[in-house]
Amino acid sequence: MTVKINKRYYTIKFDTLEEERNIGLTLCKLGEIRLANDIDKDLLYSTLIHELVHAYLFEYGMPRETYSQEDMCNFFGAYGKDIMASAELIYNHYQGNKGRKNWDSYKKLLKNNCIF
Repeated sequence: MTVKINKRYYTIKFDTLEEERNIGLTLCKLGEIRLANDIDKDLLYSTLIHELVHAYLFEYGMPRETYSQEDMCNFFGAYGKDIMASAELIYNHYQGNKGRKNWDSYKKLLKNNCIF
């Protein structure tokens, strides 16, 4: 699956991650979000959100390591809805749960930013 963030596309992949402790990894230069093959179903949604935030921060010009509370509040106010909608679409796609009642509203919100 691919998701558009700003003007770039990121591929979502399930893969074996190099470090055993990692369950998700965002490679901004490559446009990839990698998730551990054996990720627990309960961790998938929160990990997707976590990795999408990394990608959004990079793509919208905030690729540094530390942010103030005000920076993060402003960022989430501007992009939080898109991040959550992307995570919901990706999660539902991989869970085979396209019949959820919010599926159509999330697809409209993203304006065709996800490719299945």
